[in-house]
Amino acid sequence: MAEVSLYVAVITAATGIVAASVPTAATFVRDGRQGQREQRRAELERRDRRAGEMRQACLEVLSAAGELRARLGNAGQVHGPELAGRLAEIRSAGAEVQLHAVSVALLAQGQLAGPAQGLADAAASLVMAAEDSIDRAAQQSRGLPDFAVFDQRETAFRAAAVAHASEADY
Repeated sequence: MAEVSLYVAVITAATGIVAASVPTAATFVRDGRQGQREQRRAELERRDRRAGEMRQACLEVLSAAGELRARLGNAGQVHGPELAGRLAEIRSAGAEVQLHAVSVALLAQGQLAGPAQGLADAAASLVMAAEDSIDRAAQQSRGLPDFAVFDQRETAFRAAAVAHASEADY
């Protein structure tokens, strides 16, 4: 009979221990799930922020490219001493395209770097062509540079940026 009392005592003690540990185990499970949810939410917010930064950087490249094109087009209509100032504006706009292209390359880490660099190179070529087309003695431009390569690279970058944004939205 003493053996039965020992079993009852062990079972009773084990039941008390299990009953006391259930709320603690439930708390650990709940905290673990809440931590996972917060981690997923933080990851989604980070991805959304990064996608927004990438979109903004791409828009800045395209905006700078448009500004360069407009400045080049307007410079063909200017004669005289103002031409030197316009040429400085063209150089500045070309530098903006290159700066924003580097920003895209840093954010995209290779995915858009090629098209962005291609557009930056075409912008630099346009600036050099604009400088070469200046008749310094007459203080006028001999004509507009050829925009064909620039347009192709801008179109390629725009397509790559749209494709990248579509992938990021999945």
